[in-house]
Amino acid sequence: MNKTIKICALGALFLAGMHAAYAQPTTAAPTPKQPADDVVSLFSDHYETTGKGPEPQSYGGDNAVTKDSITINGITDYLLRSSGNSNGVFTSNWSAQKKGTIHLDVYAETSGTFSFGIGTTFSASSQTWLDDYEWPTLEAGTWTSIEVPVVEFVKKGLDDATNVQSIRFKGKGKYYIDNIYAYGEKQEYVAPVDIPIAPTPQHDETENLVKSAFSDSYKRSTKEDPFTVSYAGKISTIKRSYVSDENQFVLEMKNLSTAGVNVSTWDLTKCNFVHIDVYWDGSGDGTFEFGMNKDDWSGKKFSYMENFTWPQLVANDWTSIDIPLAEFASFFQLKIIMLQFKGSGTFYVDNLYGYYEEQ
Repeated sequence: MNKTIKICALGALFLAGMHAAYAQPTTAAPTPKQPADDVVSLFSDHYETTGKGPEPQSYGGDNAVTKDSITINGITDYLLRSSGNSNGVFTSNWSAQKKGTIHLDVYAETSGTFSFGIGTTFSASSQTWLDDYEWPTLEAGTWTSIEVPVVEFVKKGLDDATNVQSIRFKGKGKYYIDNIYAYGEKQEYVAPVDIPIAPTPQHDETENLVKSAFSDSYKRSTKEDPFTVSYAGKISTIKRSYVSDENQFVLEMKNLSTAGVNVSTWDLTKCNFVHIDVYWDGSGDGTFEFGMNKDDWSGKKFSYMENFTWPQLVANDWTSIDIPLAEFASFFQLKIIMLQFKGSGTFYVDNLYGYYEEQ
């Protein structure tokens, strides 16, 4: 073979091998549109990085993530290069978990699936993955923008009180990655509770003049969902959904204290009974009661019932309690602004409402 032809052939094979290894992007990643003051950036030429990362770890081999300098249309850009299921990329205290959405742009050599996991340590065993999330299928030879709500990671167990320390990529191809950042308002998430749904109330909303403070069965009569702590004190009540039906909600109460909870304004003037369903988890001694406050926003003038005997709750079951409002002698036919709960143990409260019933 002619020497010149041989050299050209070897050069062609080398270039073909390089192309087979990674097909570089011919266009830059999409320009981010989010305001800089709403972004915590990990890797992007468009935003100031909020940590010291990302720092790919030089493990070598097919699982390495590297930081490449690539010139596109005369402009030099830095991209992350990854293949298959990657080794970790250290994110150096990235506060993505405080934002609402994680964004990244991915260029794929071949069409296929791609996902990422994040962790609060660098250990692979601490990564939170979204295996059942509907990840987009990447199209070969083009950029795909991927956005994942942070709450999806929180639902899977991510500690959202701790900054993200690592990110790992998972896929079946070869990728370039750019513009990794988080932005937007964080969606709060409270895990659902795995207890039976409370009994369905039997009072007719119109006939019994039902005035509901908290129930999925009736229209709420108060200005908003109750149980916001309205003065200094420990937060003892959390609104949670049921595991068996995440469209229905229950109030979890634990570590009950002297803090009042807002029910402004719960108008019981036409009612003669108050109904409440209580589920006790068996902790503590199960004692439970509540008092009412009609005119003092400091929460220091609660009235408790002196003659009413609260029933003994049954562990791991619902107890329905109907209380004659006459027991609150000084409160009868008045408007309530606050409640105060007392008890020993963890309780779940549902179907809290007033109603009228002929005696």
